[in-house]
Amino acid sequence: YGDHRDLHSFPTRRSSDLLLISAINLKDSPDTKTGKDLLDEVVQGISKAKVKRNVVEEPTLVKIGNKDFYEMTTTMEVQQIVSGVIKQKMCATVINHFYFVIVLNYKNSMQLQELNNILASATFIK
Repeated sequence: YGDHRDLHSFPTRRSSDLLLISAINLKDSPDTKTGKDLLDEVVQGISKAKVKRNVVEEPTLVKIGNKDFYEMTTTMEVQQIVSGVIKQKMCATVINHFYFVIVLNYKNSMQLQELNNILASATFIK
């Protein structure tokens, strides 16, 4: 995926919910142009993962702050970390030749709402 330029993790009160923000240099992926391209690569990689993971919702276009992102929801079973299934919402776009990826991990609608509230406050400076 190229060089990781920046990586921020915002753990919340529980170990199962997490907001992860990452920027990945596109220099090694010249054919990738959009956030949907990245999410499509994730879908292809899911079948190779050692963690049982399913795509719940295919990528759709959404607005976060003032930017267009593609968003997709998956579920994964990670018994060794937390018991049960964790849902994951991934949002991706391309900004200045970097993938900009936001990942929300949650187990229930209350956790998702808490993470969405954090995400709703996002703004991007040109």
